[in-house]
Amino acid sequence: MSRLSTFDSLTKHLSTALGYGIAVVVFCYFVAFAYAHPSPELLFAIAFEVVVFGAILFFRWHASRRPTGKLKNLVIAQLGSQFDVLGWLFRIGRTSVAIVLSTAFFFLLIDFTALAAAIFGAHKLSRSIYVSMPTHDIFGCHPALSLEIFSGACIESGKFRTADTLTDELFLIRQQLYGNEHEMIASIYTDMGGLFRREGKLAESEASYRKALVIGKRVLGDTGYGSTLTKLAVTLKQRRKFSEANQCLQEALAMRENQFGKNHPKVAHTLYELSMLLPLMGQPDEAKAAKARADRIMDDYNRRLTKNDSTWLIFACALCSCAVSYVLFGRNGMLTATVIKHLEKKIASSGEEASQRDIDNLNALYKLKRKMTGGDDAQVRQNDHDRRQFAIRRAHSRLFNGTERRYAAERRYGRERRDMRDCRNLLERGQDGREPNDLVTVSDINSDFLPLYRC
Repeated sequence: MSRLSTFDSLTKHLSTALGYGIAVVVFCYFVAFAYAHPSPELLFAIAFEVVVFGAILFFRWHASRRPTGKLKNLVIAQLGSQFDVLGWLFRIGRTSVAIVLSTAFFFLLIDFTALAAAIFGAHKLSRSIYVSMPTHDIFGCHPALSLEIFSGACIESGKFRTADTLTDELFLIRQQLYGNEHEMIASIYTDMGGLFRREGKLAESEASYRKALVIGKRVLGDTGYGSTLTKLAVTLKQRRKFSEANQCLQEALAMRENQFGKNHPKVAHTLYELSMLLPLMGQPDEAKAAKARADRIMDDYNRRLTKNDSTWLIFACALCSCAVSYVLFGRNGMLTATVIKHLEKKIASSGEEASQRDIDNLNALYKLKRKMTGGDDAQVRQNDHDRRQFAIRRAHSRLFNGTERRYAAERRYGRERRDMRDCRNLLERGQDGREPNDLVTVSDINSDFLPLYRC
């Protein structure tokens, strides 16, 4: 096996192994989040991933045993070996996929290691890993995003003690990365305010929200902290500071309308909070108007989501992929026919010097095509036989051209006489488990015509 063939085999198996590894790491994430908050949605997601992963494994195993999958793999391999440009393109594609999968796998594995360390109390190790990982710079996501999600799951599950510890770790990670004056610090103060409010610590919640507002105004200017204002208003409402809560909601509403537009879901969120506050202030009519406007915004938004639903596009792409695969790699597919014709032409032009590997590949293609028809299609058998005979006849015509080949055939005839007779008997009797005249061999090319040379 050549080095390129070995490299292709390694990249293919490496990509497969990395795909399975990514699936296992994602499953571990789901298990960790379900441990923090065992909601029906997460449990369903875990069961769904197990079913999908099992289905993929079964499909790959079944496809590898079916003649269709074997034929497709053989055609692709022959295209890469027959056409150098396609071979290098396939090689570059497989290498790129292996590199991408390797990067994703190691990022996920390192991130999950940091999350597991935080869950089991190794906070210094977890913090050092999260700080050294450049995911927030490369992908633009929050640093320690997995830890933030796990902390939110603990909050939803009512595990406030664990959530307090993890939130403090998130604050230290962001402080180490960004310092004290950054929008990420304002964001973590907002998260702390929500945690304190869930715990019933309304004073601490208000203080955290106000710290977030101070940093947000210095860093972001006049926009970007409407969510903090809305959440602060909820805490102030619970503390029965209605006037101040209304002022925060009005400021948040104006800010969000200016930033996102008047028909954005975030505007509707602030309007819903305002509709729950205004009745407490003796303004039921204004509350109904705010709620009606929020309902209109959300109805319009849901209609746009339904209109732009691209689920059908996924199924359409899957069907198109199957159709294209059949047209190109099917029993009578374009690429399948191209490969067979190329091999027949190559064997016929090479004559007795034809490569045994090419002959074996051509035989394998014939066999797979017969298996795909159930083995009883007489027309396919006849077509395969005609093609083999055509290749043999072309090879024979080349054998008769030139005195050197004729002289070489006469010299070898006596030496190979017994071997050719035995081979012909095996093919006629089917003692090797194959049908008579089923294979294209060098003996098929020589044995029927070499006696003519001696005459």
